[in-house]
Amino acid sequence: IRSLVKRFSEESLLTAALFSLSALFFLYSSIDTLSQGLVVLVPLGIMSGIAQTISTTLVTKQVAPALMGSGMGLSASLGSISRITAPLMSGYLIEFVDYGAPLKCCGTLRPPFSR
Repeated sequence: IRSLVKRFSEESLLTAALFSLSALFFLYSSIDTLSQGLVVLVPLGIMSGIAQTISTTLVTKQVAPALMGSGMGLSASLGSISRITAPLMSGYLIEFVDYGAPLKCCGTLRPPFSR
């Protein structure tokens, strides 16, 4: 990550990672074979790791040192809430819409919330 941050700004890296994740979620929702899935999952994992690392870094830079614990706690809490609600929403979308609907929904929601 350090070499990427030296070359690009953290904000542009986060934006690029989130848009890449959006495209990869759409692509993953339309795969047919296991080998295609594995080809998509590798960059999906890499982009997800980059986005998580950069977003944590940006939180630490935006919060005052006296409020660092609160900022990191809030960030972790929001992540936990999303990990609780996402499977519930995914189950609903799979049952009532389509098997690929959760991935398409995630791909649609990523870019508007990237900033």
